[in-house]
Amino acid sequence: MRSLSRCIQQRPSRWRVFRVAGLLLLMLAAAWPAIALGCSPNNPYCFDLNYVGGNGQSGAIGTTLPQPLTVSVDSAGADGQSFDVFWQVLSGSATIVESGGQTYDATSSGAVGSISIPFSVHIKLGSTPGSVLVRAYCQYCAQTGGTYVQDFNLTAVQPTLQIVSGNNQNGLLGTAATSPLVVQSSANGAPVSGLTVNWAVTGGQATLSAASSVTDANGNTSINFTYGQSAGTVTIQASAAGGAQASFTATASAPVLSALSGSSQSGTVGTALQPFVVQIGGANGATGPANVAVNWTVLQGGGTLASAQTFTDATGRTSNTLTLGANPGTNIVQASIAGAGSVTFTAVATPAVVTGSTTFAIVSGNNQALVPGQPSQPLVVKLASSSGTPISGTAIQWSVTGATAKLANATTATGADGTAQNTLTVVLPGTYTVSAQVNGVTSIPTLTFN
Repeated sequence: MRSLSRCIQQRPSRWRVFRVAGLLLLMLAAAWPAIALGCSPNNPYCFDLNYVGGNGQSGAIGTTLPQPLTVSVDSAGADGQSFDVFWQVLSGSATIVESGGQTYDATSSGAVGSISIPFSVHIKLGSTPGSVLVRAYCQYCAQTGGTYVQDFNLTAVQPTLQIVSGNNQNGLLGTAATSPLVVQSSANGAPVSGLTVNWAVTGGQATLSAASSVTDANGNTSINFTYGQSAGTVTIQASAAGGAQASFTATASAPVLSALSGSSQSGTVGTALQPFVVQIGGANGATGPANVAVNWTVLQGGGTLASAQTFTDATGRTSNTLTLGANPGTNIVQASIAGAGSVTFTAVATPAVVTGSTTFAIVSGNNQALVPGQPSQPLVVKLASSSGTPISGTAIQWSVTGATAKLANATTATGADGTAQNTLTVVLPGTYTVSAQVNGVTSIPTLTFN
């Protein structure tokens, strides 16, 4: 009432006689908000406080309502006087943005003639849900007999937080999560924009990209995180004013190096093999980061690697190629990563077989009488040079006709004596044919066992 009294004292002298009447009208307005005298058409010097917009809004606690509260002072006969519109939060939890408090006094400049001057304020809802009543009051309007009060009924509601995406991720220690954590805030089924969401690690180890974030026009907001150095469950909580919460869970695991493909190959001495492929992985399908160094070493054999060190791609994979040396035999290659262990690959280097200077023949096992369910006698072949020198370490591929027959091995290698062998087991009586071929050398005739 004191601030309104000062406003009255600043009015032109011809209106000071209305000071007591104005105060009485303000008291009546507080008791009966519906009072609105309204200007008479025959009184051009009357002023009305009219409603423009913003009533009936609702929003989440802690946010600013999207629409301002707006009234206008209208008159047909202004003669240059200035006047105030006094705003006040009468009940509920809210503040007026323009003042940062619960009251605000807006003053117009002088105007002449027919006027319609708008006055607006923005409302920030407080931390308590419920009804909010904001009143606009024009004492000058009351003194001239016009409408002088407009009430705005607003609602502050409790927002909710829902997880949109990013929950239940898996990752390796010390790596960045593959997806951001995204939540959406809503109130009464509508998105809440401008809401501050606080983030905290409530379990396990992780580093957050931000301690808080603000919802966008769709009510969404997000952060990223990096796993710590302890394996196990990580819990990250999003919270907002009024107790709204959403909790994310992720799993951090120690990195493990595994061999994907390329082991157990064979090839002719001096030739390049298919790539050896490794991957960094962890529990529940977690894959490693990019640019991790993998060290490669030839542990056995005379082969040469394409590189002593390679780096993982975005999926945690990398590869290397081995060129076999000049000597037949087994090659062993190791791939290792600090803190993730090592894996080994094996490959067999077979002698170079030159067409016309080798012999490939059946030694024994042809024309057997097979007993269903029992392995055959060994099927033996021999590979030697034209001078009779055994050729060892050469892969022999085996195949059989008939769906009910099974070979013990699809591939065997010649030994020091140049021989390789296999056995056949059949289920049903019948005629079966077994073929043996030098791997990768089509110019040497295939041998056939009947």
